[in-house]
Amino acid sequence: MQIRSLHIRIIVFFMILLFTVQGVLYFVVTASGQRIAERTIGDELAIGERVFRRLVDQRSGQLAAAAQVLAADFGFRTAVATSDAETIASALANHGNRIQANVVMLASLDGSLTAAVGAEGMRGMHFPLPALLEVAREKGKAAAIVLLEGRPYQIVMVPVLAPVPIAWVAMGFTLDDRVASDLQSVSTLHVSFLSRAADGRWSLHASTLPAPLRASLLGHGAALADISRATTMGLDGEDYQSLLPVLGETPEGRVVALLQRSRREALAPFDQVRTILTVLALVSIGLSVVG
Repeated sequence: MQIRSLHIRIIVFFMILLFTVQGVLYFVVTASGQRIAERTIGDELAIGERVFRRLVDQRSGQLAAAAQVLAADFGFRTAVATSDAETIASALANHGNRIQANVVMLASLDGSLTAAVGAEGMRGMHFPLPALLEVAREKGKAAAIVLLEGRPYQIVMVPVLAPVPIAWVAMGFTLDDRVASDLQSVSTLHVSFLSRAADGRWSLHASTLPAPLRASLLGHGAALADISRATTMGLDGEDYQSLLPVLGETPEGRVVALLQRSRREALAPFDQVRTILTVLALVSIGLSVVG
């Protein structure tokens, strides 16, 4: 009986020791994985923001080059110089369709809107983006993301030269789901385009998030207003690390991009490690008992 009791004591002692070691190891791996995941998500958001802004700048350059093709067209310049309204309207519509621009506008040197495609209601008014026109006058061209008639646009503006500036051509491209998807494919982050009107009301214009999450996103208006650095936002029971860079601001409102990374997706590799570790711990304890 004394020998059997000693055997039992040895088994119990080593089982407790093994269980304690496995428990400590599991805790250390879990805590380390959590810290690494948090740091990884933060780095991904920071890098993603830089990549996102660079992509937006590259896109502006491409759109400006497309606008300059129209501004340099001899027939178009002749029509502008002679105030041929029919030819101007036709050229704006044809070139806008060719490069899939949503808004094409021609402004005179004094800032009057002389022709417009996609914004016909503004024709005869002053150019709706005077700050952009002022930048174009100073630098020779301009590009910005603005809120126009309640929708976000990426606008480029170039001069019509003959050989000195005689007018300004502006082309606008809506920030829609296609643009968000293109940016997500490179940055690997969820991208949402939102705007905040002057009265504080938020609007969602495009997103790579699933439909149910889009609906819950606008319920976080107060949280969106307070995002100045990477923070965690809960959407439909799932946490997303979020960053909110401002893209542009006009008297009509502010345009922002919400960049997000799912914490569940970021922690998935560490969940696999924890599962493997748990299985190995149970197997090792079982083999030890049998041994």
